[in-house]
Amino acid sequence: MKKFFIAIMALTMTLGVCAQDSIGNARSERRESNRPGRQRREFTPEEVAAKQAMDLKEKIGGISDLQYEQIYAIYLWRAQESKHERDSIMANRKEGERPQMNREKMQQRENVVVDALKLILDEKQYAAYEKMQNEQRQRMRQRQRQRQMQRREGERMEGLREPGRMSDENMF
Repeated sequence: MKKFFIAIMALTMTLGVCAQDSIGNARSERRESNRPGRQRREFTPEEVAAKQAMDLKEKIGGISDLQYEQIYAIYLWRAQESKHERDSIMANRKEGERPQMNREKMQQRENVVVDALKLILDEKQYAAYEKMQNEQRQRMRQRQRQRQMQRREGERMEGLREPGRMSDENMF
């Protein structure tokens, strides 16, 4: 009888471990698929340029077909340059290196685009473009602040859960 109970307990523990392992794998797979940058469709430089040029045309208004074609061309150049840099970085990462995007190159590309848009757009259109860019920067800063606050809150909550530190249970 004693051997029977030991065998049942061993079987139960084995099943429990296997179940936890499969749950853990499912959670990690779910986590991977929910991460930003994962399972995203990669757009071609042509698609990116067309979307950006069309968005600019819709938001600013009054852009002629010739201006649209010029804007598309400059956005296409930027998208192709960015894709080329991303591809070379990914190739180096596969070789074991950990290169990062070059901020200076990105800033230079952006400066070229802005200078070209100054030449392509008239004063009123360019003022609307600058306003749109400023609003976008403000939204980005706000999202960054929210992420920082969430990260700090998560770190603070993790600190409360660490052994030897105060937790919700022993605070009162």
